[in-house]
Amino acid sequence: MLFNIAQMRRKLGRYEEAAATYREFLTTAEKQRIGKQQKELIAEARIQLAACEKRLVPSLAASPAAAVAQAPAAEEDTEPPRLGHQPVLSAMRGRPLQLLAEITDDRSGVGSAQACWRNAYGRDFECQPLGSVGGDRYGAEVPARAVTDGFAYYLEAWDNAENGPARSGAPELPHAVVIDDPTPAAVSAGVEVFPPRPGPVVEAAFQTGGTAPTPSGLPTSLRPVPGATPPATALSRTSTPWTVTVLLGGERSHEASYTDSLVLGRIGIEGTRRFAENWFAAVSGDWRTSHQQYAPFNGPPGSRVTVDENRFDFSAAGGYDLGALLVQDGRLELTPMGGLHYLTARNEGFPFDLLGPSAGLRASWSMPPFSLRTVGSYTYNLTKDSSGPNAFLSPVSALSIRAGLQFRISPAYAVEADYVGDAIEFQHVWRIGHGAVLGFSRSF
Repeated sequence: MLFNIAQMRRKLGRYEEAAATYREFLTTAEKQRIGKQQKELIAEARIQLAACEKRLVPSLAASPAAAVAQAPAAEEDTEPPRLGHQPVLSAMRGRPLQLLAEITDDRSGVGSAQACWRNAYGRDFECQPLGSVGGDRYGAEVPARAVTDGFAYYLEAWDNAENGPARSGAPELPHAVVIDDPTPAAVSAGVEVFPPRPGPVVEAAFQTGGTAPTPSGLPTSLRPVPGATPPATALSRTSTPWTVTVLLGGERSHEASYTDSLVLGRIGIEGTRRFAENWFAAVSGDWRTSHQQYAPFNGPPGSRVTVDENRFDFSAAGGYDLGALLVQDGRLELTPMGGLHYLTARNEGFPFDLLGPSAGLRASWSMPPFSLRTVGSYTYNLTKDSSGPNAFLSPVSALSIRAGLQFRISPAYAVEADYVGDAIEFQHVWRIGHGAVLGFSRSF
């Protein structure tokens, strides 16, 4: 820190303050354990201190005595570090990728270095510091979630005098990497396969194809956290387990020929959470508002009453994603769901409630950066009450569906346009609605 402050003051022309800070740095450094990089900083500090003193006392520097007593001032360090790297040409989808480089600087020493990458899911680069892996070698490990279609990267480094960056690749022309898919395991024809013999259960891991990975050359601190690496057969979705989606839109609803069709405004929010082993949970809430018509139970034939109605839907469900078991490249999501659904309609005169178990299905097919998605559910009402004034009596069940196209702007953000369908079965009629919503999602 003191060395960097001294460098900054020297570059601003504040040579007296810079000289004082260089002296303070040298006094402090001599009391500490001195490593290779610290020795380089001490040598550079002494050179720059002599240069500052020469500028402060030009008359002494011009005299013959000063020329004998004063050490020759070296040129200022203006050269960036040297960065050598062999570009990676191909990588396996959904597996961590090691990036290694050799970085040297003979004057002020290597200051900071980083690796930056992006893929087809976003235009912005994600950067991670390069850590020392021994000698002049530096490295980082790209997480498995980022190694997918359109992957590209570059490396850059600065020295302690803030010269740089020295680069391999560049933001405008990064190194492009070909992404290979794992090869499914195959059994040769004519090879008889025997079932396993009885015995104790032993946990094992399997390599599905390709060349066996070499041991990592990175320190443990630079490797991904155990458990974050996805299965070899599919890109893990648990790297961003939380997703929150806000839905805005409307529907047109009717009850056959009994009531006039009407328009409902709709606002909703959905939160989902993925767990290890492909388990999945979702909670959601919706609010609809409308001018709803009802047929009074004791009213004359053809009579209708219009009321301001607010409808609220709340649900919670969980399930297991079977997609990775059916399609091994991780593009398919197929999750049967089971849970609980509560629907309540609040108005003056004809309120009703629906509470019961729900069953449904979530499915999607990924074609980066697009995904086709659909969500459907059915709920059976356990709280039927036919004592109200509504001629259609109590709700029996409810159906809902949402299907559309999602566009992923980046790994964390997505937008979607969906068709929505909604149906409530009363004892004497169905209330059916069709509409559309826009969705905005954030994953983390």
